[in-house]
Formats: sequence, C-alpha cells, structure tokens
Amino acid sequence: MTKVQRQAPRFINQPISAEAWNDSDEISAIANESTELLKSLQDDRQKSRTANWWDRLYLGWRKEGARTFFRTFKGNSGAPHSAFANPDDDDALTADPRKVATLFRKEWSKVFTRDPTLPDELWSQFSAEYGKYITTISSLNTDPLTAAELAAQAKRTWNGSAAGLDGWKPAELKALPMPAWSARMRVEAMFVRTATLPKVYHQVPVTMLRKAEGLTPLQHRGISVFAATYRMVG
Repeated sequence: MTKVQRQAPRFINQPISAEAWNDSDEISAIANESTELLKSLQDDRQKSRTANWWDRLYLGWRKEGARTFFRTFKGNSGAPHSAFANPDDDDALTADPRKVATLFRKEWSKVFTRDPTLPDELWSQFSAEYGKYITTISSLNTDPLTAAELAAQAKRTWNGSAAGLDGWKPAELKALPMPAWSARMRVEAMFVRTATLPKVYHQVPVTMLRKAEGLTPLQHRGISVFAATYRMVG
C-alpha cells in the first residue's frame, strides 16, 4: 500500500501566540483541522485493513478461525443469553430489552449500594486489614500533557480494545503520527484551562459479559468502554 504524505495542520509549524489560544474561533479552527487530519489517517488505515482482509481470512484460519468455529460449534463461545427469568412475573422468561435492562440494574444496584444499616466501624476494620496494600502517592505531576506522553500512552494500549462512543479504536490511535498528538495536546490543554470535558467523555456504555452459565444478571460482569482519547489521559 502506498503511503500518502499528509500535510500537518498549519498551527503545528506556525506557533500561535498565547492570546490566540483564548480566541474561541482559533480553538475551533484547531479542532477542525485536527479532526480532518485524524479522519484522513483513519481512512488510510481502513484501506489497509481492507487490502489485508483476504490474508487474514485464509492465512489466519488455522490460527484463529478454526478455534472460533469449534468453540461456537460446541456451544461454549460465551455468547450472552437473550432471555432471562423475571421474578416479578413468576419467573417467566422475558427478552424485552427494557425489562432485561431493568432486571440487571435492580440486581447490580444491590451490589453497589451500601446497606445503610451496616455500622461505620466496618470501614475501620477493612482499612486496618487491607490499608497496607495501598501504595501512597507522594507527589503527582500536574504539568500539561505533552505530545510525546500522549503518543507513548497510545503505544501501551491493547490492539484488541473496543472503540468507545467516539468511534476510535486504541489500535488506530497507535498509528497516528506525532503531528496528530501535537494537535491533540493543545485540545487537552484547553480542557484543563476551561475545566470542561466533551460530552462523549461522560457517556460510557457498559457491556455485560456472560460469566459461568450466564442465566441471571449476577452471572455477568460489566465492562465500561470509555472513549479511546479519554483513555490516553484518564
């Protein structure tokens, strides 16, 4: 695949004054140019994936495909059930997504909600027994993030991680060049300066994965999928 040389956003090679960073129009221009660069890089990656699809499907069959096929054939693929017993309806099975979601919230709220009748002394006992395993952070670096730090964090992510609501997969972030992280560094600095975060950072879907038989809500484990860009700084 032929690589296309992308033109870096203008502000990377043309430093902007401190006063300009307080200009909302300038910030908007930076965000738009950064988005266009990231989209073009994502398009290149998608084309590369399409070109390699045939090799992955056939050359990788013995390594991955056959294993997945036989796991599904034996019925132990771990796929979740679609219907659950509803205790409010004489344990009749329901596959209504709204009712299933209600069942999961009801059961898991019991796990995460502290019983108000429990005495406060229980925390003291817990702290005394397990506090020694908690590492105390003596100092925390609060300096603004650099492009190199963001790129290094992206390199440490697992390629198989799922995308969040922003649509970016960690594997795609790994492929971004340093100019993209230089652009992102300025956007992250704006979040710190204005003490605000984009809405997509606050929207975290939770996927319930089947554990054991997976017949009840508590036989599942939830995994929160944050936006990939948030995982770089969160």
